[in-house]
Formats: sequence, C-alpha cells, structure tokens
Amino acid sequence: SFSSFWYRLVITPQQPAKSQNMIDFTAIFTLVHNDGVDSSPRTTILFLSFLSCWILTYIYCYAYQGGLRAFSKNHTVHLFHSIMLVLISSISLFVRNEEVFSEKIPLFFTVSYFIVDLLDCVVRADVPFTAHAILSLLCSLGCYRSPVLMMHQTCSKGAMCELSTYSFHKWGKTKTKYDFVCFFTLFTMCRIVWLPIFLHGANSVIGFHWQVKAGMMMYCLQVFWWFKMLHILVNYKERIHEHIPDDYKNKKEE
Repeated sequence: SFSSFWYRLVITPQQPAKSQNMIDFTAIFTLVHNDGVDSSPRTTILFLSFLSCWILTYIYCYAYQGGLRAFSKNHTVHLFHSIMLVLISSISLFVRNEEVFSEKIPLFFTVSYFIVDLLDCVVRADVPFTAHAILSLLCSLGCYRSPVLMMHQTCSKGAMCELSTYSFHKWGKTKTKYDFVCFFTLFTMCRIVWLPIFLHGANSVIGFHWQVKAGMMMYCLQVFWWFKMLHILVNYKERIHEHIPDDYKNKKEE
C-alpha cells in the first residue's frame, strides 16, 4: 500500500554499523563491498551495460549535436536520467526484495550516469557541476560500500531528490516566472527539506561516517544554490507577454 511505501521511504530502523572511516575512490572501478569484491558476472554486466549506454549517449551528443557542450545542453538526456531514476528507485522501495528487483539497478544506473557527467563537467571546466558530480558519485558509491545502507535502500531514498529536476528543465525552456516558482518550490521540498531527513536516517543507521559527511557536503551545495535561486526569485523579471495565453495573443493579432 501507499502508506507502507511511505513508511519505507521515511522511516529507517536503528541498527549498528560497521566501521567505515575512509573514502575509497577505487570503488568506482572495483565496485568493492565492505565484505569483499562483488565480482559476480551479473553485477559486472549490469554496471558495464549502464556505463556503456551513457558513454554511447555522450558520443552521440558530441558527434551529432554540437561538440563538447552538446551533452550538457541536451535536456532530454538529463530529464530521462532523473525520471528513470525516480521510477526504478520507487520500484525498488515498493518491491523491497533484492531477488525480485535489486537495489543495484538504480544505484548502477545513476553511478554510470555521473561518471560520464563528471568527465563532461571536467572537459567543460564547469566547477559547480563538477563538485555536484563528484559528491553524487561519493554518495552513491558510499551506499554501495555499506551493506547496511544497501539493505535499507538508501540510494533509492536519496534518489527522490530528483523529483525537482523536471521542473528545472521546464523552466529552462520557458523562462517564465510561474515555472520558476514551481521549480523553486519543488527544489525546496526535495533538496532542502527532504535531504536532511534522508541524511538523518542514514546517520541513525551507520553513524557519522564518510557517507554521511559526503551527503552533508552535497546539502551545503544545495543550500548555496537555493540562496542563489531565492535571489533570482525576488528580482525576477520577464516580458509581460509571457503571462498572456497564446489563444488571447492570437485574438489580439486578428
């Protein structure tokens, strides 16, 4: 039921944690668990399949849509990532059965995306989004490094922050104040309100380890962006015709 789904999303039971005091950057390539290397063919194929798809997407954008900046400007690609991530994360939270629908599916899907996104940001020398991609990778790989966080489907819970992404891309196309207000509202709910609740749940499970610290750094980045958005909202200006419906403008032209 929906109520049980919401309980799984918000409530995280208290459990003791294994010690994890250092960030292991090699986890990007070796996919290491606390209890050893998960080198099963199924896991490797799943990860490489997602990574291959995102690499091919980047190559397609570069070759056919305008060079180095084409991937970053392709709203469809990034919107597809956010919608699919929320969808498969919701399925994982609802099913709650590793054998039926593995938590590795949303995790590898988003890790592979952010590997490509990080390379794209570095090539374009985009400092803020390079930081965002690095922190996203650390948070996602932090879930993979912890069997406890995997058991509690922490990656899928954190993925709910992406619910604000659609409104961002919609505003990017229209540039109207109405769409910016919608984006600002969803951003506030998903990334300013939900993220600390999510981090509190993770902290209650594993303690104040590097995964939680990476999440707090991500939250600081979101707060920084939120204040910039608040400044834009207070000083927002747009042409008056953007408030006028198309059918009314057509009548005026007649």
